[in-house]
Amino acid sequence: MSTYLGLDVLDQLNHNMRESIQQSFDRFGSLTVNPGGRKQWDDFAGQPLTARTFEWFASGRAAAASLRAFLIARQGRLVPFWTPTWCADLNMTADAAAAAAAITVTKAGYGQFLFAFKARRYLAITSPGGGFLMRKTTLVVDNGNGTETITLDAGLGVDLLASGTLVSFLTLCRLDEDQSKVRWYGRNLAEATLRFREIPLETPAP
Repeated sequence: MSTYLGLDVLDQLNHNMRESIQQSFDRFGSLTVNPGGRKQWDDFAGQPLTARTFEWFASGRAAAASLRAFLIARQGRLVPFWTPTWCADLNMTADAAAAAAAITVTKAGYGQFLFAFKARRYLAITSPGGGFLMRKTTLVVDNGNGTETITLDAGLGVDLLASGTLVSFLTLCRLDEDQSKVRWYGRNLAEATLRFREIPLETPAP
């Protein structure tokens, strides 16, 4: 398992899934009721706290040992980890060369609405060949033609094709429960359905 900024990265794919991903978006705040006026919502976090499920299927004793080691290292909800959303959060519009330290994406308000949050400055870039890159966004420029250019803290190192590259947010999470169950199907097949929650306010400062 890889690490990033000193923390483990859950870079396993949701392969062999039997159930749909369950996802929720919670807001942390309080509702102020004014008898003489309208209700007001005081948002403490400034952004939603996302929780989602992840199904980890391990085929073979080595893969099962990796699953078990990951769960033990978490110590329940104590130790955080990174994980991509595995969603197409940003859509590349042009190929990028290995020497480049920037990518061009469809304008989605990233620079205007999301760049201000440190929890959205980290990206997971998966190439068509399955290579996995982790980069930090340092600058976002609106090109004025429906695209945005995202400058990264390091070069890509590999050529990326816009048509097959997945650009996801890299999120900091904790397990949502102190106990996780591992199901065994014989001696060499194991499976666990994990639920984890994003902790955006604990993301390292850019």
